[in-house]
Amino acid sequence: MPQVTETHRRFLRDLDGSRHSMFVVAEWLHKKGYSVEIPAIRYAPTAADHAEYSDNGDVFVFCYWNYDVRHRYEVKRLDVCFGGRHSWPFGNRIYVDKASKVEKAKGDVIGWVTVSNDYRALAVIPRNTSQHWEKIEVNNRKSGKVDLTYSCPLMYADFEVL
Repeated sequence: MPQVTETHRRFLRDLDGSRHSMFVVAEWLHKKGYSVEIPAIRYAPTAADHAEYSDNGDVFVFCYWNYDVRHRYEVKRLDVCFGGRHSWPFGNRIYVDKASKVEKAKGDVIGWVTVSNDYRALAVIPRNTSQHWEKIEVNNRKSGKVDLTYSCPLMYADFEVL
């Protein structure tokens, strides 16, 4: 049986820690009148098994006129706090997600949501702003690697205080 690496253990810990952010976003959408779904998290036993366990979205909302249609939101939580646009800690741009993840989603994501570390605010990057996105290289503090990431001008993000 393959050995579980420390990197995979950290990944599983971070994945488990992401659950609260998904519920915060689902509650925010629910308060706006949407029916929501949060798929179960499935944990890969080893990094080699990750493809079989990857999800197809964090939070889904259903269309009122056709409950067979769901809209997907991707959620991430920052390790810093912000209270809105005025206190955004990264200048005039907001990161959408890794380019590979955005491109794999193929337009299925209606919004990319970033939650403040203290859960008191969030920012939504709507899919319809993608013509303003650009790929940039970003230093990933967790992995120590450089990730090719989509970035959006801050003016296109919608901020909400929770």
